Amino acid sequence: GHHNFTTLLANESFHRSLFACCMETVAASYSVNSMAFPAILEIVDLAAFDMYKVIESFVFHEPELPQQLRRHFGVLDVTILESLAWAEGSPIHALMKVYTKE
Repeated sequence: GHHNFTTLLANESFHRSLFACCMETVAASYSVNSMAFPAILEIVDLAAFDMYKVIESFVFHEPELPQQLRRHFGVLDVTILESLAWAEGSPIHALMKVYTKE
């Protein structure tokens, strides 16, 4: 089917998240710990929760991604959800306020 991705493609957070996933793939593949997660978040000025929203699609839509990287992103997913997403200043707090007012 035809999908309109205009809004998504205009979203800077989406691009930063996608870039962070790409950089994390390189960092994890070549053991470049200086820019690996969670440092990559600061490097690209990204909230952990924003990266979390992209990880599943990134992994799912790359069928050639090696199993070790799939597991690595699974660990990041859990790490973000269990702790980093709830940090002060995270966008999740604003989303929760929107949904609790409805």
